[in-house]
Amino acid sequence: MSDYTRRSLELAQLYPSDPIQAFKRWLNYATNSGLVNSPEAAVLSTAQTPSGRISSRMISIKDVDAKGFVILSNFETSKKSKDLSTNPQVALNFWWEKLERQVRVEGTMERLTAAECEVFAKGRARNSRICDWASPQSVVISDRVELETEVQRV
Repeated sequence: MSDYTRRSLELAQLYPSDPIQAFKRWLNYATNSGLVNSPEAAVLSTAQTPSGRISSRMISIKDVDAKGFVILSNFETSKKSKDLSTNPQVALNFWWEKLERQVRVEGTMERLTAAECEVFAKGRARNSRICDWASPQSVVISDRVELETEVQRV
């Protein structure tokens, strides 16, 4: 069991007047520290209504700006898109264990414009884009061969 007392957190590190700026500083520190393997990884939780059933999954944020956190998703087939179509409330949780730091975010999700999505898509590595096109998120496929065949086709 860890006691999480190796590091400290001072009020001056919190930047309460600008939490997005604070997060960007913390993310930059986590990225450059060499202590966090995937500082952009977070748990995204959504809840469908009217059932209220909660669903969580690991995601990777692509950007943080004045409007909030940017993630990419297949909004045609993903479970999160179905949840968000009934309830835009979301929660994110970043856990940087070796920094003994956690960041919790709660708010509402909104879709990017088609133009904004295009900018992010074009900035992704070619292999990542191919995998995105070939893999229907949250859809059951028969086996790995089906996925690999679709990757080759794309």
